[in-house]
Amino acid sequence: MHRIFWTLVLCTAVCGCMANFSPHYDDMAKQMYNYNIGRADFDANDPMLGRRIIFISSGFNSAMARMICTQLVYLDAQSKTEPITMCINSGGGDGTAFLAIRNMMQSISAPVDTVNVGMCGSIAVDLFLSATGKRYCVKDSAFIIHEPRGTPADLVKNYTMLQEDLFRSKCEFPKNWLPVKSRQFTITDEDAKKYKMCDEIIQKIKL
Repeated sequence: MHRIFWTLVLCTAVCGCMANFSPHYDDMAKQMYNYNIGRADFDANDPMLGRRIIFISSGFNSAMARMICTQLVYLDAQSKTEPITMCINSGGGDGTAFLAIRNMMQSISAPVDTVNVGMCGSIAVDLFLSATGKRYCVKDSAFIIHEPRGTPADLVKNYTMLQEDLFRSKCEFPKNWLPVKSRQFTITDEDAKKYKMCDEIIQKIKL
C-alpha cells in the first residue's frame, strides 16, 4: 500500500510539472537539440543556425561529425525545402567523419550549399564537392588537393577511389592530374571556377 501511495504522489507531481512547462514546449523542444560534444556545444539558439548556416573550421573527427550531422537534422526539421549553407574553412582530417557528414547531407531533404570561405584542404575538398545544392567560393579562397593518406591501407584505398570518382564526376581537371598519386595541387578561386569545382565566385556570404 505504501508503494502504491508514493507512486500516485510521484505521478501527480510529474503531471503538475508538465502542466507548468506546457507553455514553454517550443523552448523545451529546442533544448532537446542542445548537446555537449567534447568542447563543442550545439546551441539551437545560435544565430548562425537561425540563418541556416553551419560553419566548419576545424579538423574532421568523430565528435565534429556528430555535431554537424545533428545540426543538419535539426535544420532539415525546420524546413525541408530551404537551403542549408555549409561554410568550410578546414584542412581536412578523418575520412570516416567526412563520410558521416556526406551521408547525412544526402539523407536529408533540404539542399545543402557548400561555401569555401578560406581554404579547403584534403578531405574538406571532398565534402565541398559533395554539396547537394550549389557550390560557392568566396573570392581569394583556395583548395589544396592530394591523395588520401593514413592507415589502414585498405580504407585509404577506398577513400582514394571515392576521391577520384568525385574529381572525375564534379570537376574538369587537366587529364594529367588524375590519378593524383603522390602530388599536391593548390587551386585558386579562379582556377576552381575554371575547373568546374565551384558554380560561382562570390564576394561575401549571404546572411
